[in-house]
Amino acid sequence: LPVLTPTTASSEGLLALPALQAAHNLRIMLIKGVGGRALLAAELTARGAITQALLCYERQRQSINVAQLLKIWQNGAQAVLLATSFAALSMVIEQLPPLLLTWFLQQPLIVTSERLVALASEKGFSNIQATTHLAESELVDAVCRVACGEQGDPF
Repeated sequence: LPVLTPTTASSEGLLALPALQAAHNLRIMLIKGVGGRALLAAELTARGAITQALLCYERQRQSINVAQLLKIWQNGAQAVLLATSFAALSMVIEQLPPLLLTWFLQQPLIVTSERLVALASEKGFSNIQATTHLAESELVDAVCRVACGEQGDPF
């Protein structure tokens, strides 16, 4: 079978694949975490697919090391933030003390989906850049471009 890769790494990107437009009687296993979004299963089922979820992980709330961020903030340094997960970005924001959160929201933020753009805007970030590139080298390149202040839309 061919490997199909969406142009946007998201549920919406998968649903846009031509091969999934007419899904009548396709048997599709969704490998996912506990909880997660129901969009793929709901939309593929509506298109006539037979879906089954294979739950292979569960996100656990992790404590962040606020001391590391405090050092950066107290030294007057800038950080370039990278968020690839809705849950992770929400979790970090929830754990920051108010003064540190104010600084955090002013840092440049790179996100990997339109959903994360919306969440970041809602939470108060003002310098948000989106990329659909998820390979490690492309993410590192994106962070370097933002850190160096390169202009244009590199994503």
